[in-house]
Amino acid sequence: MSASTDSVDLNDLVAGWHPGQVEQTEQLTTEPFSDMADLLSQPAGPFQIHEPIPPLWHWLYFDSWVPTQRLGEDGHPIDGHFLPPIPSRRRMIAGGRLTFLNPLVEGELTHKVSGLTGVKARTGQSGPMLFVTVRSEISQAGKVCVTEERDVVYRSGDMQTVSARTVIDTVGVPQTHGTWQVDHLTNPVMLFRFSVLTRNSHRIHYDQAYCRDVEQYPDLVVHGPLLILMIADLIRRSTDRPVASLNYRLRAPVFVGEKIRIVGAPLSGDPDTAALNVTTARSGSSVTAEVTFS
Repeated sequence: MSASTDSVDLNDLVAGWHPGQVEQTEQLTTEPFSDMADLLSQPAGPFQIHEPIPPLWHWLYFDSWVPTQRLGEDGHPIDGHFLPPIPSRRRMIAGGRLTFLNPLVEGELTHKVSGLTGVKARTGQSGPMLFVTVRSEISQAGKVCVTEERDVVYRSGDMQTVSARTVIDTVGVPQTHGTWQVDHLTNPVMLFRFSVLTRNSHRIHYDQAYCRDVEQYPDLVVHGPLLILMIADLIRRSTDRPVASLNYRLRAPVFVGEKIRIVGAPLSGDPDTAALNVTTARSGSSVTAEVTFS
C-alpha cells in the first residue's frame, strides 16, 4: 500500500475484523523477576513465593515466541489475533491505562482475559494511522487483580514516524528536576536483554542498520514498556503508598545512548495523584504518566 492510503481505506480494511477474546493461564515464576532486576541493576531479592510482585512486572509474562517463518521484515509476527489486517504494518505503543485492585502474587496460577475494545482510524502529521485498543483483566484465585487497556498505533507502508533530520544527543544531560528523580543510560545490550525478556523480536530495538536504513530512525529505539517500567520503579522507590492506577502516554521515541531523566512529584493540592515525565536533552517530555494512590 502506498503512502496515499487515507483513513477511509484503513477503516475499509478492518471493517470485518472482529477478533474474539483470548484467555491465557500462566504461573508467575521467579526467574523473570530476577532477570528484570539484573537488567535494571537492582538487588535481585531473593523473591519469595506468595510475595506481591512490583507493579507492571506482569508484563514479563503471557507472551510467547513466534516461529521465525511467521515473522515479517520488521521482526513482528505477520499475523496474530489482535494484529489488524493492514499491509506493511508498522507498530508502536501509544499509551495505556491500568488499575491495580489486588496484589498479583508470585508463584500463583494467573489468568488473563483480553479483548478488543476499540479500532479507530485517524490522520496525523505522519499520515494515516489505525489505533487499536485491547483490554485485559488479570486474575488470581478468582479475584481480578489488574485491569489494563493498551493503545497501539499501526501505520501502513513506508511512512516515517520521526523526522529524517532528527539528531540524537548522547552528551547532553536533561535539565528537568523533580521531587522524585532518577537517571538512566541505556545501551544496546540492555535493549537486547529486554527484548528477550518480553519475547519481542521487533528489529528497531536491536538492528541498527534496519533502524537507520529502513525505518529512518537515527538509532535503536528504547522500548516504550521499558520506559514505563522505569517510571513504576521510581514510584516504588519514592513512596510506600500502594498504586491504585497508572495512565501513560508515549509522546516521542527515546534512542539508545541518550541520557534519560525520569522526574515526578505529587500534584499540588492533590497528594493522592502524581505526575511523571521521561525526559532527554533532546526532548522535554518523551513519556508522560499519571499515577493515583490508594
